[in-house]
Amino acid sequence: MTQGPIAYIGHRTHGRVRFRVPARRHDRDFFDGLRKDLAACPRIGRIQVNPKTASVLITHSCDYGELHDFIEENKLFQLPASTDTGRQKGFVNLDADIQRLLPFLLGGLGLFQVTRGNLLGPAATLFWMAMQSARDPNPPK
Repeated sequence: MTQGPIAYIGHRTHGRVRFRVPARRHDRDFFDGLRKDLAACPRIGRIQVNPKTASVLITHSCDYGELHDFIEENKLFQLPASTDTGRQKGFVNLDADIQRLLPFLLGGLGLFQVTRGNLLGPAATLFWMAMQSARDPNPPK
């Protein structure tokens, strides 16, 4: 059995990954077959293919490693080692935790309003919101 075409990760989040297969752009038969082959994995929920953009969007209930192993075992396409991290040139992968950055962002906006002389209106509200977001009883894990 031969290896499939090279695919790249467009983006990856928990439970969702988009692969790009540029060598097969506009190849409807390939993407229809890929959808059928991926549907054989019980942990994959939804599969959207778009031959025009050469992309495959997969919603899954497993960790990425299991999905990666399924793709490799069935030789659906090749994933170069550089794409395993989800980071590649031209794509953004935001790993920062927005919940933890929010108090700093709101505090900075509050300081900006203070420098503009808006202490009681916008600045006080922004500082209050910053304090509330910093005291969240359920911080992300």
